[in-house]
Amino acid sequence: MDGISLLDIQLYALFFLLGAFTVKSLSEMMNWSGRRDMSELWMFFLIGFIAHDAILRPYRIRYMIIKWAVISTVAFLFLYKDIYFIVRDDKVALLAAMSILPLASMLVTAGIYVLLVFLFKRRLRHSFSHSKMIPTMPLLTTGLIISLLISFFLI
Repeated sequence: MDGISLLDIQLYALFFLLGAFTVKSLSEMMNWSGRRDMSELWMFFLIGFIAHDAILRPYRIRYMIIKWAVISTVAFLFLYKDIYFIVRDDKVALLAAMSILPLASMLVTAGIYVLLVFLFKRRLRHSFSHSKMIPTMPLLTTGLIISLLISFFLI
């Protein structure tokens, strides 16, 4: 049982993202002022990991192409239209989380996130009935933690 293997920069980035996700999740749940748009942060994060994969790990070109093709496909499916009625900021945060992880772990993260959204959609619509879009950052944070546990013990 090897578990997930991350480079140091990926581990630090994961801790950073989990902290930022926690702040945004608490802000959404408690209606604090931290609910502002953070998509610039997530986009900067994505660009940083594109550069990381392209510059610092050029020897893994096939893996990088597959990884970013999957992320681009998920981005196209999630961002093309407002499917699932999820806030766009949360969709970009999912892509940022996927950019850190290995391929199997990022697929597990996306799958768990979509599953949690479908399971809790009615409850979220009731809680945020004043808004057309549903903020789902608590579900994304939970899904990322669950997928990390699954990846650590099973993959």
